[in-house]
Amino acid sequence: MAASLKEAVSKRFLDDILGPFIKSNKWVVLILDKRATRALSSSFTVSDVLSKNVMVLENIERERKDLPNDEALYLVSPEEASIDRITGDFQGRAKYRAVHIYFLEACPDELFRKISSCKLLSSRIKTLKEVDLAFIPIESKVFSLDQSDALSDFYSPSGDKYLERMADDLVTVCSLLAEYPHVRYRNGVRRLNEFAELVQQKLDQCKADNPSLGSGRGKDKSELIILDRGFDVVSPLVHEITYQALAYDMLDIKNDVYSYKAESIGGAEKKKEVILNENDAIWVEQRHLPINEAIDKVTTDYNDFVKKRKMMKQAITKATSDNSEVKDMSRLLKEYPQYQRALAAHSTHYHLARDCNKQLDRIAPLCAVEQDLVMGATARGEPLRNANNLVYDILFSKKGESSGEVYSESDKFRVLALYILYNEGIPNEDFRKMVEYAKLDKEYRQALINLQHLGVTILKDQKKKGGPGLKRIDRNWQDKYQIARWTPLVQDVIEYAMDGKLDESYCPYLKDRSRPLQRSSGSSGASKTAESVKWDWRGGGAVSKQDAKQQGEGSLIIYILGGVTYSEMRTVYEVAKTKTSHELFIGGSSILTAQKFISDIKKLPPA
Repeated sequence: MAASLKEAVSKRFLDDILGPFIKSNKWVVLILDKRATRALSSSFTVSDVLSKNVMVLENIERERKDLPNDEALYLVSPEEASIDRITGDFQGRAKYRAVHIYFLEACPDELFRKISSCKLLSSRIKTLKEVDLAFIPIESKVFSLDQSDALSDFYSPSGDKYLERMADDLVTVCSLLAEYPHVRYRNGVRRLNEFAELVQQKLDQCKADNPSLGSGRGKDKSELIILDRGFDVVSPLVHEITYQALAYDMLDIKNDVYSYKAESIGGAEKKKEVILNENDAIWVEQRHLPINEAIDKVTTDYNDFVKKRKMMKQAITKATSDNSEVKDMSRLLKEYPQYQRALAAHSTHYHLARDCNKQLDRIAPLCAVEQDLVMGATARGEPLRNANNLVYDILFSKKGESSGEVYSESDKFRVLALYILYNEGIPNEDFRKMVEYAKLDKEYRQALINLQHLGVTILKDQKKKGGPGLKRIDRNWQDKYQIARWTPLVQDVIEYAMDGKLDESYCPYLKDRSRPLQRSSGSSGASKTAESVKWDWRGGGAVSKQDAKQQGEGSLIIYILGGVTYSEMRTVYEVAKTKTSHELFIGGSSILTAQKFISDIKKLPPA
């Protein structure tokens, strides 16, 4: 079983999709739609793809040159727009000599009929398969279904079609990992049981198409736990002070691109852009550290490299003046670019960590209040007695003589929401006054009320909603930083599940699969016919049966409908360090920052 989602995606793309062309040394035109582009871009660069027997990389939505002597490979989502563009390439003339079509997920029968009815196209099809790639591998253990409106769709009366699509996409994650997991879901949440049932149905269909799915020692213990965003409203709101979470929360990082200005050799400032991903060893090593520890490490390493570069330049100058041997000079010159690249990487994190620290300096008092509220106690462990005054101090904070606001409207919304959660609702008059003092506009005010959709009690006289709660695991938070005492609830869910102690009244199993069952394996592969056209239907698994047998335990996959936060992503890596009974993966309908969460809450139907 693949320990990395990115590795699994890479293996599927290189072995099952491009593999036949690489082995036969044939070249192909690769055509992607938006979803396929997003699915691959986190694992491959354009140059990576073009080095694997791809002669041209095309966007299906753009005008493309006719290449009637070449073969085309379409990697697309089975959506009507993409199918129409494929069939449009074979209206009146054939744009390509032969065609290979790979769908990211299951293709509906009506779209198959469209393909088969286009005779100029169907006569040229050599391959038609599903490849189970309808998600984005954000990190080695993190995935996103890239459905940014999932939260509003979930609470929309017309959201059924979105649930169907989401279930299809989620099942591709399980299939890619060669898992047929037991499905569990948070109890007492409207429509979450319905969604879990959809996922189970589609897993069963997947198992019928590929009987070996889920076979292998330990795989009968694999679980998929489906949660809604209402299971933990605190984590998307509270400020997290670890490096990655703080950076994405407080800085303007879009599509993982961090921009900053650095001094060039001539002394002028130059804008630089870097991508924050797992190709950056420094990022992987330090992304989950508290920001002050990350700053100390980054600063020390950066200064060390500055000294090393200076020594390297001195060595080159000395070697030149002393007429050193050619081999010594050659070695120094070869090593120098490596030092330059390493220094550039450390310089990036030097600037990033400093930018994060500037933001932390501004919000540190706010973070302290937030932690008191979510923990229900002070940093000394004493009961919280003055929560009301603490929150009012934040709402009225000024910058001194300038009389400017210290905290943004978003900051005030967050602390006010946490205050309401701490009190399990506040009197209507208090709500009105605090919103007024915070100077929240109508959208923010409505967003506070809309939190009721997630089971939050806003006003004291309201009836409480939601299903059974989960007993928190006692943790020694005294060992943590005072402004980082909160532990995301998903960590408790993961640890309970790995120990076999997750309360079934909180997360029941579906149907009769409430206990691990040893599933029989059989031959893999199935075919599907559209009209009179017969093609191989389902691609092979990303993980071989031999790999599955070598893996002792199955997987624990956590899915959060409504989005997964960076703090929740961090917990998976931290738990994996100490508990190794399962491979851990976490994902969501999207990747969630506080700003996106607030934006999503604003879009919900008025509560």
